[in-house]
Amino acid sequence: MEQRNEKISFFKSIYPNKLTVSLAESLNDQIRFYLDNTLYIAAIESEDGCSVSLCKESNEESEKTANTSKISFIKENFKSLIKPFAVTIGLLLLEFIAICYLCFTLSNILVLVILVDITLLITSIIQTIILEFMATNSSIRSKHSAEHMMVNFLEANKRLPRSIQEVRKASRFSPKCGTRKGLKKDAEHIILIILTTIFTTIISTFVFHFSSDSIANEFIVIYTYFIVQFITRKVLTKYGILSSIINRIEKVLSNIAQCANTTSKVEDKDIILAYSAARFWLFIVYPEFYNQNDDPFWNRHLKVVSTSCKENQNILWKKILKVNI
Repeated sequence: MEQRNEKISFFKSIYPNKLTVSLAESLNDQIRFYLDNTLYIAAIESEDGCSVSLCKESNEESEKTANTSKISFIKENFKSLIKPFAVTIGLLLLEFIAICYLCFTLSNILVLVILVDITLLITSIIQTIILEFMATNSSIRSKHSAEHMMVNFLEANKRLPRSIQEVRKASRFSPKCGTRKGLKKDAEHIILIILTTIFTTIISTFVFHFSSDSIANEFIVIYTYFIVQFITRKVLTKYGILSSIINRIEKVLSNIAQCANTTSKVEDKDIILAYSAARFWLFIVYPEFYNQNDDPFWNRHLKVVSTSCKENQNILWKKILKVNI
């Protein structure tokens, strides 16, 4: 077991008593648990249940994807891109109307700039949520939820689940979901708006006390707002100040977005699919947490729901041992 892990560099926590799933992925017909950057265990959905395979991403396929031009991508996916494009245009139009309305109705330049900033932020968050919902069909939402629940259970309990009910108690929201990465800038921007507003108000109040020229004051407010925002962004990025608050806001925004690409109505077959991939993954990456006594309960499910997975498991065990010994 130890020799096997020394030969191949698996994703693994540096802490001896901590189990971490570094990378998992849900596709239309499968759930993957990655061993490293390219090697993964795939539980693939089939008519009579599922099949589990030890797979490796092809370098040729990766290079082909990387070399595909944007024009070629648009041509190949034109129909599927129409709706997201229409949604984006629609949101931009609403954003423009809202900003124009604010410009015509508000005379206070500081309030105007703040509200425009907030409008842009809200539009960005709404766009992310809508596009996530449109890009994820009901089948993937169920698998995505099952994947998150299985990962959360493994990391919290450091063992395989013994029942479907145990998995269902785990959260379907994951702090490591790819959705969260896209929302980090939005979380930072919320803090920026708050801090910039406070500092700009203080500076503007001081300037207005000594100046009576309203036009000059408005220019000062605008320049002060964006200069303070620029400095604050640099400080937050360089020194990581308020990172704990930003992470909490990011988590809230991520959970909201994950409501669009996950579901509370997770199908049993998808939980079993996630388990099938997690079982072999745990055996390879964390053999110290793998317990064969956890298997009998799940074998009852696999006989009914996942016959091909049951038939192929012995072949896969041999393949894993052959590859890694």
